[in-house]
Amino acid sequence: MGMGNFSNRIVSQFSILALGLNVLSACGVDEGEESVGTTSSTGSTDSTDSSGSTVPTTSGVTEGPEDYCANPKFADSGPASGESYVCQGHVEGDFSYNKCLTGACGIAESKPIDGDTGDGVIPFPPDPASGEGADVQTCCDPAIESDMDNGAEAGEAACISACAHAACNEAIARFQALLDDPATWAGCPNQACEDRVKQSLQHYKGYVSQNFDKCLIAASNAGSTLMMTNPGCTDTLIKTGCLANGVLTMTCTSVAIDFDSNFETCEEAMHQPPEAVSQSCTIDLGGGEVRGGTEPVSARFESGSAVSRYFDCAESLCPFVLDGLDIAIEDIGDSAYELTNLTAELVVAAYGLSDGSVMEFAPGALRIHVSGEVDDGTGLVPFDAYGSNSATADGSHDSDLLSLGWVIFEAGGYTFSAYIEEADCVDL
Repeated sequence: MGMGNFSNRIVSQFSILALGLNVLSACGVDEGEESVGTTSSTGSTDSTDSSGSTVPTTSGVTEGPEDYCANPKFADSGPASGESYVCQGHVEGDFSYNKCLTGACGIAESKPIDGDTGDGVIPFPPDPASGEGADVQTCCDPAIESDMDNGAEAGEAACISACAHAACNEAIARFQALLDDPATWAGCPNQACEDRVKQSLQHYKGYVSQNFDKCLIAASNAGSTLMMTNPGCTDTLIKTGCLANGVLTMTCTSVAIDFDSNFETCEEAMHQPPEAVSQSCTIDLGGGEVRGGTEPVSARFESGSAVSRYFDCAESLCPFVLDGLDIAIEDIGDSAYELTNLTAELVVAAYGLSDGSVMEFAPGALRIHVSGEVDDGTGLVPFDAYGSNSATADGSHDSDLLSLGWVIFEAGGYTFSAYIEEADCVDL
């Protein structure tokens, strides 16, 4: 998973998301309400914390004193390579969320990062006797050891960065581990509940991947949290299986660098952020059907655009994010109604999974706003409605193309079924 020994050591302990789930009864919030996605309790992206120590910024590269270390890569003004150093310290925290049944939410649960029976603390490096803990390393110029004024500060900052990168990467990996484990939704009473569990976990995995810098800031600053937006399943009355109001709390504490541990040459820190390919796509071909009466009516797209982001990873399925979607639809209707001046747009980013060429969005992931005018025989009136995909939506992508299979959703009393044929894409 590109996590080095951190993932190997921690996957059984760093149960940030192991939640002990059997998510049979899940969660939600009031209809239409979103959790506010913030980076921390202060929302700050400054490069120093309250004590003056250097912490990761939203650029992903921290410039400490003399730029000794790769945080997680060396700054342009720093060295081209260095030596690996072991970091010492702890990660503390938990993952909290709300569960709910049909139409009723608010059952709060919190799980420590080291499992249901843990104390919420994971040490690094691993304990020699028990093997428990994590392997966190950084990469620094050996000259850091002889700098009596700035060396310790630069090393601490580098290890805080390494710890935060490792913790956030492992959070992503744990979401996927839950998606791979049928026991996660073993208590669900039906397929719809299972789908909502999966959609929630796909959403949170994608959110952390897309907002990795925010996760780093939260993990680097005591008292900070990563408040994640809600999955689409919270928008409906029936929410059983949905996990809402997800908050990730991870803090790297008592961090120090072990200057006696340098052992091999390196060009970057062990733990790197997920790599993303962002694309802008032009939609020329697509359409579908609209059912407002007894028979479906064919529809065609006039034009459209989409923005996507794919996070390459070493797992079988990696996050795929549809950041934006905006489509103009030709006028449609039959003897009972007419819809004109229609547009469809994505309300919020949709988080799915991809194997590198085929992506999948769980039910509720694609949240769509349709607006225009409707003539039901009495004259034109505004049409403004919201809906989300009621079934899994599949598509494909590569270096320059994007397509999306049938997306089915209900909005404003109509059932929409839409698809996007191969759209030309360019990297952003």
